[in-house]
Amino acid sequence: MILSHLPEGPTATFRVSGIVLNEDIPNHGANNGSLVAPELILNNFDTMLGSRIGRLIASLFPQDP
Repeated sequence: MILSHLPEGPTATFRVSGIVLNEDIPNHGANNGSLVAPELILNNFDTMLGSRIGRLIASLFPQDP
């Protein structure tokens, strides 16, 4: 995945792994036709660079408390 903030911003290239679809989770809740926002879990982003990358990835998804 390549993220680029044009015209002068940074560009990030990274690999996404460990994706689990809701169909693959046993006993997941019924959807009942309503839209559910994705849940993003960012683990082990402990360094200063990791924290920055975590914020970059989290900004791609809606913040819906």
